[in-house]
Amino acid sequence: MRRAAAVPLGLVALIALLGGCRQPPPPPSTTTTTLPPASDYPKTTHVTLFQFPDPLHKGECGVAALPYHAWVAEDADLVWDLVDDYCKSSQKYEITFQDPSAGDADKNTLGDKKKKGKFKAKAKNVQYKYTVKLGSFVHDPEFEIWP
Repeated sequence: MRRAAAVPLGLVALIALLGGCRQPPPPPSTTTTTLPPASDYPKTTHVTLFQFPDPLHKGECGVAALPYHAWVAEDADLVWDLVDDYCKSSQKYEITFQDPSAGDADKNTLGDKKKKGKFKAKAKNVQYKYTVKLGSFVHDPEFEIWP
């Protein structure tokens, strides 16, 4: 009985050995990705300011910038679009850069649901924080230069 079982087991082992002797597949072809020239990047960055009910202060609204970390081109125009369908506030927005030389925002009251500004910073790989203040609520998102 042992001999009868040994032959099929030996055959299975031989098949496994021979199957492992195949040559590995060739490596995938390498491709290089080239970035478009800086002139092709958008010169305007849009950020949405989303108003929501502030759970810590009943009757007041909070604000979140979407995206929190936004990529901008050098010398980009900035546009903050307000979405206040969920919570309406009578407070005025204040947007300030922690480094005043990094950028500025106009002082309008978002009557047209937009606030515009200019990004002036030049250093890459630096996160430039700015503050969005709505009443007593403060949010600190950031910009970074791309590419």
